[in-house]
Amino acid sequence: EPVRPTRRFWSSTLDVALGDMAGLVAPEHLVLCEGRPPKGATDNKAAFDAACYQTIFVSEFPNTDFVSVGNSDDVSNDRLEFGLTFQTLVTSTRLTRLVDRDTRSELEVQELHAAGIRVLSRRHLEAYLLDDEVMSLLCTALGQPDKVPEALTIKQEELAASVERGNDPDDHKSAAGTVYVRLRKSLGITGGGSTWHAFARDTLAPLIKPGTAVYGVVREDVF
Repeated sequence: EPVRPTRRFWSSTLDVALGDMAGLVAPEHLVLCEGRPPKGATDNKAAFDAACYQTIFVSEFPNTDFVSVGNSDDVSNDRLEFGLTFQTLVTSTRLTRLVDRDTRSELEVQELHAAGIRVLSRRHLEAYLLDDEVMSLLCTALGQPDKVPEALTIKQEELAASVERGNDPDDHKSAAGTVYVRLRKSLGITGGGSTWHAFARDTLAPLIKPGTAVYGVVREDVF
């Protein structure tokens, strides 16, 4: 007869199939973050936050995995029950839920902290990816340190244009696309990513490394 898949059943199955390796195939730490889960192998915009965090923290936290599971409510409530399911199968993995600050008040942030949910100190991930320090590092990495003032001006102009469209001054996400287009032209970037999401993931995120000020901020927020 079919077996009823209880928690004990799954634990026993993993132990039988993998033996001592059962605890090694799972990450020590799993972070559930915002972002649309992928709909297919070519869905490049999906799991954007998770991919960026993974790149940023891979050197210091190689045993931490990031998974995008939806919007902030999905993360906070584990609506897809991803974290619950994973911890049921692999009890040794530590679970963290991480959400963007967005427009939350300080009291709302404190309430989330009290519920064991981590909250970014900035509005969203794009605010770190477009940090002034990252803009400077980008120009230097491309061998154009003299272009730093121009890159920073581009960022500020596009943020101002975003405000004129009705967005908040700290809404880097709304300005990210046009910042990317102008930076690519100004710095002559080729192969850096065909879209903002690809550019941020493949070119900007690797610049946020241990030792940089922006890394210290996002590290404190996440861990």
